[in-house]
Amino acid sequence: MVEFQNKYQMGVRRFNLINWLGAYTLYKKETLRFLKVFGQTIIGPIGSSILFLLVISIALGKDRIDVLGVSYIQFLAPGLIIMQVIQQSFSHSSSSILMGKVMENIVDKSINILDGKLAEKNISINLSEKARVYLIEEGYDSKFGARPLERVIQKKIKEPLADDILFGKLKNGGEVIIDLIGGKIKILVSK
Repeated sequence: MVEFQNKYQMGVRRFNLINWLGAYTLYKKETLRFLKVFGQTIIGPIGSSILFLLVISIALGKDRIDVLGVSYIQFLAPGLIIMQVIQQSFSHSSSSILMGKVMENIVDKSINILDGKLAEKNISINLSEKARVYLIEEGYDSKFGARPLERVIQKKIKEPLADDILFGKLKNGGEVIIDLIGGKIKILVSK
């Protein structure tokens, strides 16, 4: 705790006016997310704007007045499309940040449940931050949300642990450290 207090002090800026690494990371994450959900951020808003314009043009009929010499639909269309695209991009970016926090909680809860079950066998689990981030990234899908997470935990952690519990180093209990080494989840066992 003393190291933490000495290293980080409240109110002391640890970077210049702009945190360039943080800005770049956020830019990269949001750009990749935008490309993954292109249909939701571009095609969906354009489609809903076209439907809206269609309904408005049918409702108003042919007796529409021109706006500054431009037909009503041509005047309204660009604004509607841009408004929808901007609205969708902000809603998805905020949900992306929120989803990251939710995924952290889901990963922690899943690992804590597994740790609780293995405590009966005198086995404790410690998850490194790198492994935690890996599980968050691999366990989230833009279409299915957090549903793939359980499969990732099953395949990458539970199945290798089961082998070690039944046939390996964890027959008599021990401490398990789950880490990310070389881009892969590794289960390290210490007695």
